[in-house]
Amino acid sequence: MIARVLNPVCLLACFFILFAQFSKGQDIIVKKSGARFYAKVLSVDESIIKYIEYNKQMYDFREPLKTSDVLLIRYGNGEVKVFDKSNANVYALGFLNYYSDKSFKEEVDTLNHFQNLKEGAYFTLGKFMANSPAMSPSKYKISKRSKADIAFAGGNDYDIEIGSEVWGVFQDGSLYIHGKNLTESSHYCKAEILGKYCYLRPAFPTSPDLRVQIGLPRKIPSNNNPALSAFSMFGVLGVIVETLKTTEEDIRALWRVGFIYNLNTGERMLLTQNNIKMLIAVYPNLKSEFDDESYPNSEEVLLYYLERLNELK
Repeated sequence: MIARVLNPVCLLACFFILFAQFSKGQDIIVKKSGARFYAKVLSVDESIIKYIEYNKQMYDFREPLKTSDVLLIRYGNGEVKVFDKSNANVYALGFLNYYSDKSFKEEVDTLNHFQNLKEGAYFTLGKFMANSPAMSPSKYKISKRSKADIAFAGGNDYDIEIGSEVWGVFQDGSLYIHGKNLTESSHYCKAEILGKYCYLRPAFPTSPDLRVQIGLPRKIPSNNNPALSAFSMFGVLGVIVETLKTTEEDIRALWRVGFIYNLNTGERMLLTQNNIKMLIAVYPNLKSEFDDESYPNSEEVLLYYLERLNELK
């Protein structure tokens, strides 16, 4: 008699335990066909993915998926497992490290431009947004510069051997923007986050007027100052000082600064707490979340909200 009474109770308890576990963070499965859905992934092996699909606030067991049919899984904790790295869609999805609860349609609308981007060199930002490259990848060569070369000649981290200077190059899912569009510097800088708001680490601006314009001090701090201390009062993040040699100019050439670049307008700004607050001001819920952050000036937090902005229309 006791067993008969307890069995339904135990089953109900098990259900709530499982539901609580699933609710901690829904996974997202993205198929190569473009279909995507919320789920809880149970196991993944070389050929099969076992999962429970989340549909209309209910979890339904489904037939296992073949890994060959799946593009990627984004787990509830933010981790991503990519099954087909040759697929261009992976690169378009790469800059979205976090998903909100808005509809997938909005996410797809945000991604459409980047999913369909043609590889090649673009003469202007307008041509890039119009998806109209001027040169194919066979016309240029991208290479990462050495620290010694940067220390000697200055400029950004990538060199592109091409007949004429271009606004930028899109290849293998990465966007390289010429430094003159960022900090009026030479060579090309690779976007670490790709979206409406790109995140890059271009060369530190040498022009005092430009430094003042974007919110940096006009005077460059002494090399005797420890790393970021001279910039802490300005809330500037992403400034990296690497010492290759001992002369002042060598060190300055290796400085990098965290930078936001708006692909819709060409506007450039530093990655700072104030700039992020300004960008999210029109989104009350997002602003409220940001206001509740314990460390709103940390780079990790600021980049998180920059990526959240990229998910919104």
